[in-house]
Amino acid sequence: MSDTRTIAQIEQDLADRRRRLAEDLAQLVGEVHPSAVKARAISAAKSGWRDALADAKAQAKHGLAWVKDQFVDEQGRINRRNLAIAAASVAGFVTLMIVSHRRES
Repeated sequence: MSDTRTIAQIEQDLADRRRRLAEDLAQLVGEVHPSAVKARAISAAKSGWRDALADAKAQAKHGLAWVKDQFVDEQGRINRRNLAIAAASVAGFVTLMIVSHRRES
């Protein structure tokens, strides 16, 4: 297989390849430069925090909706039975804490 290009064409091809190689090398140096690595790390951390915060907000919203569903029915009325159970549980816990504290002193 013979090359039918002229010397000028070959020189031009070599010059084009050198230019592309220099551009690729400059891009690579830019990507691995410490300030670029730092910027990518900061960006990734911020993105991770944003995602975590959005997830936490969604879970909190879901949790609050669940709690509301336990104490309010579909018509918007208070579910007295569940409210009484929760109040009795809180009262029992407070009583237990008071009795426990008195025994320690």
